[in-house]
Amino acid sequence: MTSQPITKDNHLKNLYEKDYYQWIHATINLLKEGKLEQLDRENLIEEIGDIAFKEEETIDINLRALLTELLKYKYYQSDLSGMELSKIYDYQNNIIDIIDFSPSLMEYLEEIFEENYQLAREFATIETDLPLDTFPIIAPMSATTILTENHNPNKPWNIEDLFIY
Repeated sequence: MTSQPITKDNHLKNLYEKDYYQWIHATINLLKEGKLEQLDRENLIEEIGDIAFKEEETIDINLRALLTELLKYKYYQSDLSGMELSKIYDYQNNIIDIIDFSPSLMEYLEEIFEENYQLAREFATIETDLPLDTFPIIAPMSATTILTENHNPNKPWNIEDLFIY
């Protein structure tokens, strides 16, 4: 069996499989140098697609966690510890940071809001041992309120402002 000689064309493909980190840096250098014909386009396209997926996944994870914490606050306990409030604020800010960097992801957040709210109801049920029907079927908050409220520097932070009713 004869092995295929390593050429500029397949060098990066081999590098991708053997040393991902080195592949990234070689790709960056080729892009900087304008040597587009030497790029491993197939894997580069896949990696760029993965970046978009990871941004969406990060929004999903933070949204679901935020909604779960908000439901637990509203329907399970009225007094939150500083740690619990900090988690809510952190999840909220993680989402805001992503959307500030990529505003087009707000549309994605609105698309997945209802699905994540329903999952958050289930998670809140598991975490609190309360029946599922304790938590409203229709979300008592919206994508807009959970991201825009409490971020006015002229207004004190109030968790109740995150709810629409």
